[in-house]
Amino acid sequence: MREIDHINSRQAHILKELERLSGSSIPCVDEIEWNTVGVKIEGEYIVGLELPSSEWETLPESFGNLKMLQLVRIHDGELRTLPESFGQLQSLKELLINGNQLTTLPEAFGALNPSRS
Repeated sequence: MREIDHINSRQAHILKELERLSGSSIPCVDEIEWNTVGVKIEGEYIVGLELPSSEWETLPESFGNLKMLQLVRIHDGELRTLPESFGQLQSLKELLINGNQLTTLPEAFGALNPSRS
């Protein structure tokens, strides 16, 4: 049984949506290393994502439902906006979104508090 088979249905749905947008599967990895495309799963939750460079202009609104997500890396792509739900990522500790086309951040982005332990 693959590790992805253990995540809850909401997490699985979001991962499938990201794979649909990218046009390819996102492999499960033990660690998110620099330039390692993949998803890190602990228990039934997605805790880390490094997504491939892509032509995506935004992420699905459901992205904010990844409540245990601690690390996100989406760099060198066409990302123009983040969904308002991004502010719900209260476990987020590391965010790398450089090299995209972002000009504004959603208002809810201010609700993030990455300095918490």
